[in-house]
Amino acid sequence: MKQFNELPKEVQEEVKKILMAYDHVNVWFDYGRYNYVDCITKEYAPDHEFIGHYEKSDVYSEKEQIENYINEFHDFPSNYKGARDYKLLHKMDVERETEILGGGKIKCIDWVGSINEKGNFELTGKRVCII
Repeated sequence: MKQFNELPKEVQEEVKKILMAYDHVNVWFDYGRYNYVDCITKEYAPDHEFIGHYEKSDVYSEKEQIENYINEFHDFPSNYKGARDYKLLHKMDVERETEILGGGKIKCIDWVGSINEKGNFELTGKRVCII
């Protein structure tokens, strides 16, 4: 297994993106590229290699895990200790923009936030993602 910091930067970013919403991810290497989905196959590529299993706690601090949860699911996890501002969560739900791009891609613009020094989640800006 490779250490997380040994992975190419683009692979680290993809693993971090997956771990924002999931607890763990397995990384495989096949046919010259990295894959992030487990499946059973009849035969494997000549360069098939298990790269590693990564947990969200390997990559994110507890604070970052809580921020990721709120930003991804627009809800407060049970271990969140700050003020629970449900109007803020509603704003995250309703103030989103989507645009269909060519090639089957979608552009999303939505609110994100972080936990401030008082321990409360607050909106910090908008993020743009292409899926």
